[in-house]
Amino acid sequence: MRYLLLLLVLATATGCRSLSPTETALDAVRRTYPEARPTLETTVNLGFFTRSLALSVLAMGDRRDEDTQTLRRIVRTMRRAQIRRYRLAGLDSTTLASRPFRFGPAGWEPIVRVRSGGDRIWVMGRPGERGRPGTVMIGVLEPEALTLVQATGRYERMLDAVSEAMADDR
Repeated sequence: MRYLLLLLVLATATGCRSLSPTETALDAVRRTYPEARPTLETTVNLGFFTRSLALSVLAMGDRRDEDTQTLRRIVRTMRRAQIRRYRLAGLDSTTLASRPFRFGPAGWEPIVRVRSGGDRIWVMGRPGERGRPGTVMIGVLEPEALTLVQATGRYERMLDAVSEAMADDR
């Protein structure tokens, strides 16, 4: 017991912790654009109950609306998700376009990187091991906001649904 307490104190004192991919992305934005001042605006956690509720609400929507059906397909593939939106102060589109932004946490595979006008969009993936669910992270960096979505679920189906939605937007 004494050694466990000592280990806990040492880990706390040295600041050992693993960063989640959303925190890693936020740190990458802070390093690349030090003038940007992010403040957390919204956090949405989608677990079993809220996922079921969202699917029920979407089922009541217009079945002919393509956006509703695409969103239903995406939500159906998820087990859980976390959505964070940060308001960015002090960043303009010229600064955003002038500096290269790289984000790639260890163990994550880049799937798509897009520069659209002044915005940066990336999709990263981490397949699950031995039949476990995989994780997909989507990031959208705009001059005024950073939006991060991390979802766990049926990895291949999530990628197919997101790719299909991106293809429909072109």
